[in-house]
Amino acid sequence: MTAARADADGVDLRAACAGTLAGRAQALQALLAADPEAVLACAEAEGVAPLLARALPAQAPTAALRARLAAQARLDGMRLLAREASARAVLDQLAEAGLPCFVLKGMALGQWLYPAPELRPGCDIDLLVADLAQAEAATAALVAAGWTLAHGVAPRQASDTQVALVDPARRGVVLDLHWRLLNHAGLDRGLAFADLWARAQALPGLHPQARALGAADALLHAALHRAGNRAAGTHDRLLWLYDVHLLAARCGPGDWARLLAPAADPVHLAALVDALQAAHAAFATALPPELAEAAARSAGAGLHLDAPGAFDRSHLRGLPWPQRLRWLWHKLLPPPAFMRHRYDAHGPLGLAAAYLRRWGVGLRRALGADR
Repeated sequence: MTAARADADGVDLRAACAGTLAGRAQALQALLAADPEAVLACAEAEGVAPLLARALPAQAPTAALRARLAAQARLDGMRLLAREASARAVLDQLAEAGLPCFVLKGMALGQWLYPAPELRPGCDIDLLVADLAQAEAATAALVAAGWTLAHGVAPRQASDTQVALVDPARRGVVLDLHWRLLNHAGLDRGLAFADLWARAQALPGLHPQARALGAADALLHAALHRAGNRAAGTHDRLLWLYDVHLLAARCGPGDWARLLAPAADPVHLAALVDALQAAHAAFATALPPELAEAAARSAGAGLHLDAPGAFDRSHLRGLPWPQRLRWLWHKLLPPPAFMRHRYDAHGPLGLAAAYLRRWGVGLRRALGADR
């Protein structure tokens, strides 16, 4: 079984999610009866185990399987509580420092898009601040509060537009602090923080100061995030497609008019059309009537990020010239602490070997011979 598919008597988890509600229930029951362990493993890899547990508690064919679903739900709930406690502390610290930020991805979507936060799994806390200067200020405030920079990489040392920090009180909780919405210059163009902030929505269940992207912006972010994961081959993860499915249902005529307008960025439009079509194939997502015309306009406008090395090359081309050398420098010569962690390098010779290995991978990617 692969991460994306669980075969059982010719039925797969992705197909079981499509079609009518009655058809979905029958297909999932058939899967669980044929190979429940394979279904659970696949659902966990695809990020939809909590949704499966909620949808089929009574249909779980054995007591052991029901117990496993319940145990996993308890574990996920405890992890979520830890992340939320850390997020509230961070939002307190950033509010005190006068630094507005967005809560992104799973933690935000769980608060306003899903029926309950625990149904939207996540690993980290993702926050977005306005720019690099605010990222430095936020990092300084968090380090002063006891957070530690993962691998010693500070904002100005990062090759990407994010850094990771570790909660001192909950060592398993990691905060990804972003100062651009996406780590790709070709995907992130035209997404100004001030414009996003003007359309933000509150997350009172998380924190009085917490803000999330508006529904249409969150849908575009989900589509662009999916496009950015094409190089890794994980772009059609069921959880991310279900995000798109639910977000599309929250968009009204005004949202679609803006997202699919003739003046919309062609790369954004191509990513959005592709994500909506993939969600429709997986979950029978209702598509707006304007999508067909938008698909015709966006044909060929994608970045083709699934080609070997395409992600890094297209990102480099999208950067302004002064930033290209900086990106290359940090990509090829990251801090030694990062290299020791990333490549399990020990001693001076091990560190030198790690840099040589990294340069070799970079050269192969530049030549299109490696992902």
